Amino acid sequence: MNKLQILRSYFQTKKRMHWSRERIDRWQKRGIKRIIAHAKKCSPFYQALYRDENELQKLPLISKKEMMNSFQDFNVAGISKDEAIQAAMGGEKDGSYDSTVRGITVGLSSGTSGKRGIFLVSKKEAEIWCGNILAKTLTQSIFKKGKVALFLRANSNLYETASSFRYFNLDGDYEKVIAFNPEILVAPPSILRKLPRIHPKKIISVAEVLEPLDRKFLEKKFNQRIDQIYQCTEGFLGFTCEKGALHLNEDVLCIEKEYVDKATGRFLPIITDMFRTTQPMIRYKLDDVLIEGECNCNSSFMAIKCIEGRFSDVLYFKKKNGESALVFPREIGECFSSEYLVKQVKSDLVHLYGGCKKELVKCLAKKDIILPRIITFPKIPERRDDEKLRRVQRDYTID
Repeated sequence: MNKLQILRSYFQTKKRMHWSRERIDRWQKRGIKRIIAHAKKCSPFYQALYRDENELQKLPLISKKEMMNSFQDFNVAGISKDEAIQAAMGGEKDGSYDSTVRGITVGLSSGTSGKRGIFLVSKKEAEIWCGNILAKTLTQSIFKKGKVALFLRANSNLYETASSFRYFNLDGDYEKVIAFNPEILVAPPSILRKLPRIHPKKIISVAEVLEPLDRKFLEKKFNQRIDQIYQCTEGFLGFTCEKGALHLNEDVLCIEKEYVDKATGRFLPIITDMFRTTQPMIRYKLDDVLIEGECNCNSSFMAIKCIEGRFSDVLYFKKKNGESALVFPREIGECFSSEYLVKQVKSDLVHLYGGCKKELVKCLAKKDIILPRIITFPKIPERRDDEKLRRVQRDYTID
C-alpha cells in the first residue's frame, strides 16, 4: 500500500469536488482521450473494436455480457475468466480474501442480475479508489484515524487498502459492531434493519436500493440521515453530499444518459471510467435505472434523485389502448406503507407477499393498464443475509 499515492488521490479529489462545470468538462475531454488511447494500445478487445475511431459518442456501447464473453481480451493483463473466478472464489472460501492474479486484485459481484460480474483492479487503481472514496465519505480529516465498519457480502484486499476499514460478515455476530464502536457504518439497508441501534457519526447505505420505506424506518431508528454510496462491479459511481443529495463521480467518470422515461427523468447510465486501466470501461451501459435530480450544494457533479433499481426488474403491462406500460420499482415502493415483495411472474400475473393489495391496485390503476391478476401471500419469503434485497422483481422474459 502506497500511502503517499492514497494521500495524493485524496487531496486531488478534494480539489476536483469544487471545480466548475466548465473545468470538469475540460478534464473529462482529456481523460477520455487518454483512456481510449490506452485501451486501443493495450486491450485486444478494444483494438479490434475501435480501429480508427476516437470520438467517444461514435464508439459502440458495451454490455456486461460482451465484457464477460471477451473477458481475457477485454482486460489488459490477459487474465482469463476462469483464472479470475478461481482466485476470487478461493479467497472467499478460505476466508483470506487475498484474491489476486499476477498482482491484480480480483473480485466478484453479488450476481443479482443473474450472473456474477468480475472486476480487476491494479495496486495503483486501488490506491486511487481509496483516496477518492475517503475524500467523499470521511467525516473527519484523513490524518485522524477513524473507524469504519463495513458489512458486505465478501471482503476484498481492495478494502484492506484503507487501514481504518474493518470488515464484518453479513451473517456474522451483529453485536460485535457495538464493541468496535465505528464512526462510520457502511451496510446494505436490509442489514441496517437488523443491526443494534448504535450511534456512529455517519451511516452509509450500500449494495441494495434504499427504498423510501427503508429510508423512513432507518432514519427513525438511528435518528440521523442515511447517506449512500453508489458502488458496483463497474466502480465507485456516486456519493451523498453534505446536503443529502446523490451525486455521480464526474471527476472519475464521463456519464451519458439513455432515457427510458424522459418525462420523469429516468435513464440508464453509460459510463466511461477515466482511471480504470486494467479493465477499461468505455461506453459501458449499466442496467441501473437512475432518476435525475437537483441539489443546491456547491458541487457541479451531476445530481440524481435516486438509484431506482435494475431495468430488468421494471414491470411490463398492457394499457387499455393496447400500448405497453412500464411500472418502475420506485412507483411501486412509494405506494406501500408496510414491508412487501412484488413479483411479476407473467405478463398478466403478479404475486404480492406482505403489503396491501389495495395499495398495489391503486398504484397500477394510475397507469391506465389492464389490471393483472394479483395473488397475495401473507408472509415474505425468507432470504439469506448475503442475498440482496429486491422488493420489486420481474421473473419472466419480455417477448
